[in-house]
Amino acid sequence: MSENWFTPVKAPETAARLRSGAGITSLGSCFAERLAEYLTAGGAAVRGNPCGIVYNAVSMARSMRHLALGREYREEDFFERDGWWFSWEHHGSFARRDAAEAAACCNAAMREFRAALETAELMILTFSSSVVYEHCASGAVVANCHKMPGTLFRKRILSCAENRAAIRSLLRSVRRVRPGLRVVMTLSPVRHYPGDLVLNARSKANLLAAIHECTDDERNLYFPAYEIMNDELRDYRFYGDDMLHLSERAAELICRRFVEHWFTPEALARIDEQRRLARQAAHRPIHGSGDA
Repeated sequence: MSENWFTPVKAPETAARLRSGAGITSLGSCFAERLAEYLTAGGAAVRGNPCGIVYNAVSMARSMRHLALGREYREEDFFERDGWWFSWEHHGSFARRDAAEAAACCNAAMREFRAALETAELMILTFSSSVVYEHCASGAVVANCHKMPGTLFRKRILSCAENRAAIRSLLRSVRRVRPGLRVVMTLSPVRHYPGDLVLNARSKANLLAAIHECTDDERNLYFPAYEIMNDELRDYRFYGDDMLHLSERAAELICRRFVEHWFTPEALARIDEQRRLARQAAHRPIHGSGDA
């Protein structure tokens, strides 16, 4: 009888591994941010999400098209709600009290991301959902509804073909800025529609099929974060209290697998050491804070 207690998921082989301090850009869902945080704590130079957390391929492609064309956001691209100015293309963290300030903030983030992309050695794209919300007045897919009335939007699911077209457009924009850049794509393991797991499965399936149709040369690769979570870590112990998001342990395991796969042994050792030192610093007691 085999002593293995799980079926390991194999990731495609990587020919050229990254050295410590490699430039990396990251775009997509909250899992993309989690991976970026892990790499940053290990000393990698990571620049992530110029529009904040984004879940769907259409919004991700639009932001990269703006970046590639050098399009800047203007005051008229924002709308006001409760004294704050928001963009349909950005996370709520970009909202400001003044439209001009909001535009300036968004443009600065884009410029910083483009500068990082121009010298990056790897880009990580994490797609999460095929379910999108179209703004009824404009017909555009929004990246964030910003708690606006549901009557302003149409909810629908993107087909595999629509996801594929968006991903290919995104890749073209990236390579317009950084030709030859290697891109690794992942599917977020987080369930976004717990009240409708059939919809969640359809959403993930359409995206997964589209991603694999775009991994058609050595520059476009896939890392199986979704499969590791669902086929290796298939136990509720690896989920958070909401039973939807990854537990700290699960996120750590998947991020570690990514680093093992993409970095040289020397870089991996340095990342482990940097993370160990960061954890020590976070738990170091403050002198003089004890009882008298």
